[in-house]
Amino acid sequence: MSVAYTEHPEEGYIEVLIDGGVSSEEMAEIMPRIETFAAAAEDVSILKTIRRMGFVNPLAALPYSLTGLRMLPRVRRVAIVTDLTALGPLTRMSGIFTPIETRQFRLSEDAAARAWLTRTQAEQSPA
Repeated sequence: MSVAYTEHPEEGYIEVLIDGGVSSEEMAEIMPRIETFAAAAEDVSILKTIRRMGFVNPLAALPYSLTGLRMLPRVRRVAIVTDLTALGPLTRMSGIFTPIETRQFRLSEDAAARAWLTRTQAEQSPA
């Protein structure tokens, strides 16, 4: 399996690890779980770790595009953790086109990404 999914309900985020391509079977297994988690939460953050990119069949992903749109108002932050520099511009663009706070971290900064996801607005405001 090239995709792993973990829920962190106490911290309010879900974690998706991608290490290669994503099959339609993996999409069918993970996307309903993500939607259920997001529906039960007031807001949710996402930690997406990308070790290695692979093929994602657009036709397999298409049925889940509505899931992403339905979740959009509930997503507070997205942390992209990767050493793939080509994803930097995509991360910055998603931050421009959506109200979701988005940041990219290196794989060695995994702990910092998790801390950023769980930090509240009050903790970030200057005193």
